[in-house]
Amino acid sequence: MPHRSCTVLGRYLAAGAAGTLAATLAMPAAPGRAATAPAPRLRQLAAGGFSAYALGANGQVWAWGDDMEGQLGNGSDNTASDVPLRVVGISRASALAASDNTAYALGEGKVWAWGDDGQGQAANGKTAYSQQRPEVISHLNGVTEVAAGGYSAYALGAGGKVWAWGDNSMGQLGRSLSVTGAVLPHRVARLAGVERLIAGESTAYALRKGGTVWAWGDDAFGELGQRLPTPASPKPLRLARLRGVVMIAASAFTGFALARSGTVWAWGDGSFGLLGARQCRVQPRRRCLPSSVPVRVSGLGHVVAIAAGGQSAYALAKGGTVWAWGGNTYGQLGNGSTRASTRPVRVARLHHVVSIAAGGSAGYALEADGTVWAWGDNSYGQLGNGTTVSSAIPVRVRF
Repeated sequence: MPHRSCTVLGRYLAAGAAGTLAATLAMPAAPGRAATAPAPRLRQLAAGGFSAYALGANGQVWAWGDDMEGQLGNGSDNTASDVPLRVVGISRASALAASDNTAYALGEGKVWAWGDDGQGQAANGKTAYSQQRPEVISHLNGVTEVAAGGYSAYALGAGGKVWAWGDNSMGQLGRSLSVTGAVLPHRVARLAGVERLIAGESTAYALRKGGTVWAWGDDAFGELGQRLPTPASPKPLRLARLRGVVMIAASAFTGFALARSGTVWAWGDGSFGLLGARQCRVQPRRRCLPSSVPVRVSGLGHVVAIAAGGQSAYALAKGGTVWAWGGNTYGQLGNGSTRASTRPVRVARLHHVVSIAAGGSAGYALEADGTVWAWGDNSYGQLGNGTTVSSAIPVRVRF
């Protein structure tokens, strides 16, 4: 089975795309049939472990793939879909985030949550197996960004303040390790002036004004960018070697930063070649050593966006091409093979990409004309092409 512990998020729009993308995907009619309604105009992609999401220009949300805990948001659970379905009850959304089995939508300063709530990730004051329909988190207002970790979530509010809820087993809520978790949002202390948020399995990252990166939570693989005597820190710590950062991303146990220069840096777990810099044997995967110091991902330049899944990472280059490195068991590098790579390889078929996202073992791309592509693991239909057959090259998502 593919790795279930992954995080992705947030918006990955190419530089030069003013505001948000509003492209139309037009599906040709089948021979002898009337043309179907045009697919929605899309502005963002997001993905969780075995599920994927798309945000329409009208603020509606679409979901496909695994639905084991209601993360498709259509009122049911354990009913996977191999094509996109409308998420119910959401209007005027402007951004999405997803963890393994929980999804979030942001709109007009409020946050909707649905899916797994076993650790309080839905922030509704309780814990439950699943929340099958989106519900507004009543204790959050004026939110500008939302991020999802393994079993935790984060919101960015006025003044760059950060709020967190869910699991705290590794201090990822910014609270003492003696506090097991929180079913309602609480303020993460010692953080202000934050511009972007992202989270790994049990580690959170904040990009502050000025381009510095701060991290807290699990440090088992050096995810905090420190050489700590303890395996975790609830106190946000600055990654000393990173400056001029404009975007951050995270896989389960690895952090990534995009610098203003267009270079990409990585730290934490090096499994599957995720650090993209060290020569190592990818089988067995533990031969790839971790690094508590950010190292430059080799072979990349002019990068405008990054994303990371459970075993692989992705970079969107200025010209609209996509590059990938790390694990490739299910073809998630998108280059036609299933061989892992410690160096970035170009994802096939993609030329004018404006947004990227990553799930557990799958990659996603939105092109300028509105076409959505997916590649990698398809065990639950997360490629959205009407099948459950995995693909080592991008296939078109069927809206």
